Amino acid sequence: MVSDVSPTPAEGGGTRMLWEQSSRLVARGHDVRVVCRATTDGEAATAERQGVRIRRFAVDRRTVRGFVVSSVLGARRVVTLELRDAPADVLHVHQPLAGVGVLMSPAVRGLPRLYSFHSPAPLEFRSRRGMTAHHRSGWAGRIGLTALWGTERACLRRATAIHVLSDYSAEQLWKLYGVPRDRVVKIPGAADTTWFRPAADRAAVRTRLGLPAARPLLLTVRNLERRMGLDLLIRAMAILKRDRPEALLLIGGVGSVRQELESFSEALGLREQVRFLGFIPDEALPLYYQAADVFVLPTRELEGFGLVTVEALACGTPVLGTPVGATPEILLPLSPSLILRGLAPETMAEDIRRYLEAERQDPEAHARLREACRRHVEAHYTWDRTMDALEDELTRLAARPAAPAGRPVMCSACGGETRPSSLLYRGSRYRRCLRCWSSVIAVPPTALELRRHYESEYLHRFSHARVSAERAGLFVSLLDRLDAFGARPGFNALLLDVGCGGGHLLRAARRRGGARSARTSRGRRARLLARARDSSQSRPTPASFRSGTGRSAQSRSSTSWIKPGSRMPSSARCTASWPTEGSSRSGSRTQASIDRG
Repeated sequence: MVSDVSPTPAEGGGTRMLWEQSSRLVARGHDVRVVCRATTDGEAATAERQGVRIRRFAVDRRTVRGFVVSSVLGARRVVTLELRDAPADVLHVHQPLAGVGVLMSPAVRGLPRLYSFHSPAPLEFRSRRGMTAHHRSGWAGRIGLTALWGTERACLRRATAIHVLSDYSAEQLWKLYGVPRDRVVKIPGAADTTWFRPAADRAAVRTRLGLPAARPLLLTVRNLERRMGLDLLIRAMAILKRDRPEALLLIGGVGSVRQELESFSEALGLREQVRFLGFIPDEALPLYYQAADVFVLPTRELEGFGLVTVEALACGTPVLGTPVGATPEILLPLSPSLILRGLAPETMAEDIRRYLEAERQDPEAHARLREACRRHVEAHYTWDRTMDALEDELTRLAARPAAPAGRPVMCSACGGETRPSSLLYRGSRYRRCLRCWSSVIAVPPTALELRRHYESEYLHRFSHARVSAERAGLFVSLLDRLDAFGARPGFNALLLDVGCGGGHLLRAARRRGGARSARTSRGRRARLLARARDSSQSRPTPASFRSGTGRSAQSRSSTSWIKPGSRMPSSARCTASWPTEGSSRSGSRTQASIDRG
């Protein structure tokens, strides 16, 4: 493993992830060596901890140029020496500076390489620009930003596979670097559920930590940097103070803006409402999670996963998080109400106030929520699950199997044979049917992915409050077109809306005059789609989706007027088009064609 940061001490999400992975691989019988940058000039060059051999290289911290060059060349030199002494089966790289020197070295030629993409390095640099000696602003900062783009791009191009912690990070890889999904493997972070667990007596934990027994406690543990949004949370506390002056916010962590945040809190008169804890040692961290009524994650940008989120949930503490990065992926399946409605301090304050009020009015429901938080982590974010997946991926890379010939992939629309095409949509590759020229996604989503999407993410993305007037008008225009086709519903007509969206189309149809309607639930839709996918190879479906501009997307919903006992004439054809997700109003449109089956 090669990293810009040292696994000891494990401060911050990246270092803790590195340590958990390396130590747990050793516990499973693997030989793991970590090459990393020395944190201080006097740090020992070699060390061993719990079977993990750590070799550090010194860097020149006097200038930015010296720091970058020594980081690249130091990692390259040490890895070359390590491989000369003892070959490796797989190279696992965690950050770009040390990584680019190693990945461009002749010593690793032919060696399988896994690159862990935690967060875009250039955007991380931009968020800290002007805050430290190594994150300069002005022309020097622009040059550094450009250099980081090239450095990370070089690492990604030379990696055999790319590991991400979330779908959000996979989407960033596509948007920023054009990395397709077939090169990406998602293995989420995790929490140690034996260490992070609910307390038998939360009151006793508060007493042990010297915290007030009766006050509502809000906790956040972050690197104190601007992108973490702590200034927004402090502003929210100033607003919350008007209704709930007894609420207390505990801020754990260190960083470059601590003094600024403390001064800001003091200026807002929050001496009794905000307390800075500084660095929280590992042995005390679970206690603070257990003591809190709620953990707040006010991230402003670049939340690639959120290790503290799953650690807090593992302790049975609900998390209120901003709708940024991967946070919705973790919290939405648990409860959509845990997603803050926005980044504005006024919105945060109102959502926190509602949460605290609900806790006070119905403590039994709150206790059930705490139990659900723990079950959620046990089901999805344990280290056993994560390490199984990582071990499988490293074993696959080390084996370097030859690509199988594979069976022909048939078109689900007409049954014709498909061939790989140049189409890439949101990072996913597509295949082109040689008979009907439809495009079909090369790797369909799994039944679990479909269920998670339609039962959690879909509901949040297309909620009633988020549907625009333009989209609502689209539903009306579809009904107008059906009217033009002579398909206006009568008493015996049935409108079947598969997918439903937020139910807006059905409401618009009812307003037109008493049509009976039916809608599928999203959970049922996910199961039906999963079954359809499993049987698509043996039973072609009559619906095909074609893109007018060569780009394809999955449809949001399909609608039909069905008159009981009637048959569609052989020439019947209904066509509708709408903007694909992510396109501009005048951009790409997707056309859905329904023919007589």
